[in-house]
Amino acid sequence: MKENEKFPLRFFVVTFMWSWLIWLPLVLAGFGVISLSRESLKSITIPVMVLAAFGPAVGAFYSLRTLNGKGSIRV
Repeated sequence: MKENEKFPLRFFVVTFMWSWLIWLPLVLAGFGVISLSRESLKSITIPVMVLAAFGPAVGAFYSLRTLNGKGSIRV
């Protein structure tokens, strides 16, 4: 498999891993697997959702950097 053909797979794997690892505490608290107080849950929900929403950007930056090297991303 060529390096260019790995890009979509790498992008989706990194995107899903980033988002779900960040959402996991909220999901587990929702199912009662871990205990969080209502106040704690209320205070962290929005920041966690905003941080997890950057999953596609993180996946794209990571995939581009590993494919094209260090100088491939300019902000």
